[in-house]
Amino acid sequence: MEARATAALTVDPPVRLVRRRCTSSAAVGERITLHPGDVVTPLLARANRDPVRPAGRHMAFGWGPHMCLGMHMGLAEMCVGARELFAAYPGLVVELLSVASPGDTLFRVVPGILVKLSS
Repeated sequence: MEARATAALTVDPPVRLVRRRCTSSAAVGERITLHPGDVVTPLLARANRDPVRPAGRHMAFGWGPHMCLGMHMGLAEMCVGARELFAAYPGLVVELLSVASPGDTLFRVVPGILVKLSS
């Protein structure tokens, strides 16, 4: 179940972008050089789709010193919730009808998901 939860987070992370300040100079491609103090806004949602990123290494909860402290709790909640739902409804088929989203670009905020449950 954790592999499925991780795969879902890789496609649609709860935090889509972050803002960071450069601490050292860095070249980005051939035309851009970042300097200490420059502000960058990496798109975590796009980083998860980087073809050179090793499988299973997503940035849905950040990385390194900026990793979300609630990462393990969030993964556990996703796994337990899905496991209990499918245990209560064996053979469950979930058809996604619509997802309400306020259009927030920073956080993945889903106030409601309309589904049809059948078995």
